[in-house]
Amino acid sequence: MKKAIAISLIIIIGLLISVISYVFIRSNAIINQKYNVPLVDVFIPTDAISKATGKKIALTRGCYGCHNKNLSGAVFLDWESDTGSDILVAANISKIIPQYSDKELFRLLKHGIKKDGKGLWGMSVGMFVNLSANDISLLIAHLRSVPAIDNELPKTSFSFRGRMNIISGEVVPEVTTARNKAVNKFHYTDSPTVVQQGNYLVITACPECHGYDLQGAYGSPPLIIAKAYKKAEFIKFLKTGKALGGRELKLMSSVCRTRFAYFSEEELKSIYAFLKQLDK
Repeated sequence: MKKAIAISLIIIIGLLISVISYVFIRSNAIINQKYNVPLVDVFIPTDAISKATGKKIALTRGCYGCHNKNLSGAVFLDWESDTGSDILVAANISKIIPQYSDKELFRLLKHGIKKDGKGLWGMSVGMFVNLSANDISLLIAHLRSVPAIDNELPKTSFSFRGRMNIISGEVVPEVTTARNKAVNKFHYTDSPTVVQQGNYLVITACPECHGYDLQGAYGSPPLIIAKAYKKAEFIKFLKTGKALGGRELKLMSSVCRTRFAYFSEEELKSIYAFLKQLDK
């Protein structure tokens, strides 16, 4: 009897070791996968106006929200569970950017692929993939001007549960998001209508919280909710963070003041025009 129990325990332990080994080996293969996206020639301006425009793009698209006020990086997510801790780190890009060529930075922002060919995790590349080549170049122009700042950070790491989510496809590298889950790629025109301009701004600034289909995500509502606002109310909300009735919203109010307040009134009107024509 004791011998049978011992054999059963050995078998169970062996199976557990096999499962754990598989999860780590398979998830590491996904985490360390390299992607063959060729580098393309880019022109990065160096004038003051281009850098200032690039800073506005960095502000309105959340670079300073995730990577800290001086772009020195921060722990974006530290989620503990009974199977360990998932830690997502927004890198100290003030120190990393000088290590990248302009071509590599363009690929990083447009496709979510790092210098070594591996995919990014946690960055909203599904928004940046829709930025125009010109806007990415302006963004790089600004990022090149940011002084390097020392800031020691942990490395991104995944718990056992997090690794299971990677294997199941629930959590994917951002290169996959950019390819498969982003809003249909924006078709650029030389003279966009007001609605087209709003469309461009929305799909490059809002999916991070509201989902790539704009139907809501992570507890955020679908963007059709904008129809509840009159134009003046909507513009005031995005400028001040004060929702209808003067309400403070848990996350959006802060996002409005630190990001969307940098949009011009014309841009906010175009965002409103696009959201008003959403039918679901």
